[in-house]
Amino acid sequence: MKISEFDLMHAPLKTDIKVFLKMKIIFKTSQLRWLTLITIIFLQCCKRKDNIRKDNVDFDQLIKQYSANEKDSLKLQCLIFLKNNIEGVTSEEPYFYNDKGGNEDFKLDTITSDSSLRSILKNKKINFSFSITKDADCLSSKLLEENIDKAISDWKKYPWNKNVPKDVFLNYLLPYKVLNENPDNWRANFFQKYKDSITRHETNGDNDSEKLYSGLRTEAWSWLKYTGDFTRLTRSPSYKELVAVRKGQCYELSHLFVFIARSAGIPATIDLVPLWGKTSGSHAAEVFYGPIKKNNTIVKYGLRPWDPFKFPPKVFRMSFKRTNLWSDSIKPIIKNRNYFIPAFLKSDRLLDVTAEYTSTLNFVYQFEKHQAIPIAYICVYSYGQWKPIFYGKVYSKGKYVKFNGMAKDMAYHIAVPNGSSYKLIGKPFIIDSLDHVVYSEPNLQKKISIVLEKTNIGADSWVKKNRAYTLKYLDKNNHWKDLGSKLCQKDSSLSFSNVPINAFYMLEDKMSNKHLSRTFLHKNQKQIWY
Repeated sequence: MKISEFDLMHAPLKTDIKVFLKMKIIFKTSQLRWLTLITIIFLQCCKRKDNIRKDNVDFDQLIKQYSANEKDSLKLQCLIFLKNNIEGVTSEEPYFYNDKGGNEDFKLDTITSDSSLRSILKNKKINFSFSITKDADCLSSKLLEENIDKAISDWKKYPWNKNVPKDVFLNYLLPYKVLNENPDNWRANFFQKYKDSITRHETNGDNDSEKLYSGLRTEAWSWLKYTGDFTRLTRSPSYKELVAVRKGQCYELSHLFVFIARSAGIPATIDLVPLWGKTSGSHAAEVFYGPIKKNNTIVKYGLRPWDPFKFPPKVFRMSFKRTNLWSDSIKPIIKNRNYFIPAFLKSDRLLDVTAEYTSTLNFVYQFEKHQAIPIAYICVYSYGQWKPIFYGKVYSKGKYVKFNGMAKDMAYHIAVPNGSSYKLIGKPFIIDSLDHVVYSEPNLQKKISIVLEKTNIGADSWVKKNRAYTLKYLDKNNHWKDLGSKLCQKDSSLSFSNVPINAFYMLEDKMSNKHLSRTFLHKNQKQIWY
């Protein structure tokens, strides 16, 4: 399951107008029609602002209500937790309009498939976009009260929650949303949908949330489909969107699985891999609270992934509780400078959990020349480019930079700010499992013959008969040198001779423009991937 960095995380925009002006218009028309459409969108934006719900949550009134009865002390704690962390939380809500700019009263809960949604939009010539609203302006007291009541009931009631501590309950079971999707009644609706399975599990007294969640997941796949071909109404899908479209990729479907888990009283959230370390692309997957086992023995309880990640350089967990990664860690370093920062890092709701997935180290990189900058980036290779995956603070007047919690056994490249973008410096390197830093050191005096099977370990990896490939190595001056091109004569096997040892290599498919080739080492007659 792969998603782009664009889909993973966007810093909330300050106004709806910015969203609309950046909206991708699907058809090409004259300049006049473009201006007409922009005007229509602007008017729609104004209408959305005028139609903000007037029943938005009154925290002061609810606090007064819960404070009046000692039995509501836990409800009061829940309310205060949500109130203290709701600042900056926004929601993306889709809306629909016609070519003349008029509102279309479109009910998503009447749609049961992506194909029917597309058909209606096309036949009735309905357009769509989305607005961004602060949750404090769109969340109702009724929805919040119902959410608190059900979350507390589930935490206290179900046997699989007896090991769930309060901080986990507050952050991963109580919240009415994952992060940026529009709030709705997913908790009650999914509970009704899966009530029989949940009740059966409860009646049996089973305290293993994994068994329950496994069953619910299986049921969900009977009406879901994993595909990249689906209608995206917003960047962060709500419950109504997901059950209407019934399709998605890892980011969309992980939202839905979190809704399902929480509706069954299981604390859950989403873990993000902004970029993979040994293959291209990115990933998102739900994590849920349950028993963590080793050799079929429970060693502890905690949040655990359904599908463990392989080779992540960084993993971030979505948290409703503010982590202030951006405000307290990154922003004070760059101050008001217009430095490039990966979009996913401009968030105060991410928790670095890389160490829960793989061995990590705090890596210090010495610059060859002093850098007059406060921040630098560490990059991984994805689709033919080195892209920043994390930031590091520069110390000692530009002598070195420190990157905390980086995964080992990974290839990296350092970059520094360059205007509103970044530029690579130095050479790519590998941090091996023993914390050694390895560079490409080709020995031109000692050459070998090698047999290669793949261009990468991800998609379209195996070499194929009748396709042309070029083998390259990275020289000491950081230049890729061709070792020759060949037409593959046999599937999964391609031989090259006169190959210098101890180098970084790359095998390029000359007949593909997907940029899937990756760096590898060659040891013991095997390709070792990075």
